[in-house]
Amino acid sequence: MEMRHYGDNPRSGVLVDFYFYNLMFCEENNFSYVKKSAFFTIMKEVFAHGFEGPSPVTPVESLEFLKRSVLAHSVEAPAEGRAGVFTLPEVKLIVAFVGKTFYRNYSAYRLVFTTRRPVTKATRHLCVETPLVPAPLDLADSAED
Repeated sequence: MEMRHYGDNPRSGVLVDFYFYNLMFCEENNFSYVKKSAFFTIMKEVFAHGFEGPSPVTPVESLEFLKRSVLAHSVEAPAEGRAGVFTLPEVKLIVAFVGKTFYRNYSAYRLVFTTRRPVTKATRHLCVETPLVPAPLDLADSAED
């Protein structure tokens, strides 16, 4: 996750803010490192699912993806590779936070990250006239002659 030029690139700035506020949520709720990592990974995958795929994803489809991801990290099932990281109260906190932040601004994120601006390639042939180099002044005729 290389973020370069986030200070002067609005898209990178929005993404850095998204990740930062997700981590701040974890800090405010005293999540352990394992829970922080799981939540960060879930949100990164939800973001990628919603905006980095080949076709647009509706908020409802994105919410279903979030629910499946949180469930996979909340129910312990070693046979299926699931670890019970989050408790029920934490799941409620996560869903409330994501609903108030990410899904409230979903259309803005979609506008920023899925709108492709058309590229128009234009070629112009220019003819630039350059003036002749003037003669040195020491070779000039004096006006008094």
